[in-house]
Amino acid sequence: MDVLQGVDIADSYVLGWTLESACLCFELDISLWPDHPAYVAHDAGEVACYRRAQLIFDNVRHIEGLLAQSEVAVLDQDSDPNYGTIDYLASAGRGRFLLSGEFGDVEFAADPPRLEFMGER
Repeated sequence: MDVLQGVDIADSYVLGWTLESACLCFELDISLWPDHPAYVAHDAGEVACYRRAQLIFDNVRHIEGLLAQSEVAVLDQDSDPNYGTIDYLASAGRGRFLLSGEFGDVEFAADPPRLEFMGER
């Protein structure tokens, strides 16, 4: 998926997700490699460039396996919900996608994903 070129999706943290009006949206603290256009040099002490972003799938036509956030959340040391990372994301062909992580093993049909950055961290 071209939209994820220069993204380390397995090192990107899931902050939450919504499924509304046929739109599946994952809010992420996304890990970028230097070849990504949105990459900025990270501060000393940080291990990577992380930017707040949304991974959006529009026109979701069929979805199964997505858990509710209330079924998944584990509180981190600051008492914030921790939803882990995206363990696997792949196109299964013909507009179908496979996605897995703490939020479930999800299969769905949708338009190709898009990535929207939400400003500075």
